[in-house]
Amino acid sequence: MTDPVISFLTAYEFSVLNDACIPLREAFGDGVYLVGSTMHDKGFRDVDVRLMLDDAEFDRLFDSELTWGIVCQGITAHL
Repeated sequence: MTDPVISFLTAYEFSVLNDACIPLREAFGDGVYLVGSTMHDKGFRDVDVRLMLDDAEFDRLFDSELTWGIVCQGITAHL
């Protein structure tokens, strides 16, 4: 039996992504996940990262769509 593929990122790409996610984990906790096509498609074109928060934590942090949008844009630019 062969080992399952965790993602189609190279070791270097995964390392760079992991390092880039350190500030996200420090700010929001351990709810940062690699998802999307890198998990199942060798020809992936982008890398999807998701941040999972409890509803109460989300509501506390993002009291408006403006705050949510600014944080999303900042994280996107960072990654």
